[in-house]
Amino acid sequence: MLEMQGVLRTWALDDPLTNAVPITTKAQPLVDHRLAFLEFEGPLGDDRGAVRQVERGIYKLFGEDTDYVRFRLSGRNLAGMIEIRLQSAKDPYWRLDWFPEADC
Repeated sequence: MLEMQGVLRTWALDDPLTNAVPITTKAQPLVDHRLAFLEFEGPLGDDRGAVRQVERGIYKLFGEDTDYVRFRLSGRNLAGMIEIRLQSAKDPYWRLDWFPEADC
């Protein structure tokens, strides 16, 4: 989740990020979330699953458009560059490229 313009932009990732190796994975965009979700962990109603905080930190935005976002993440456990890009307008497939920093 990225706090942007009063909402949380959110993607569901097929693979977790680690500082061990760069990865490319599918990133499914989700609807924007309310800022209250920054502090929330637990089950969602109507059998929609659960929210679990995986990382917390700050980011610096380097570029953003309707089909692209690039930023540097500095979190508690992860640090590096992330690029999320729409791959095809016909099939809304988004790709996330993760480049961890070597000194993390």
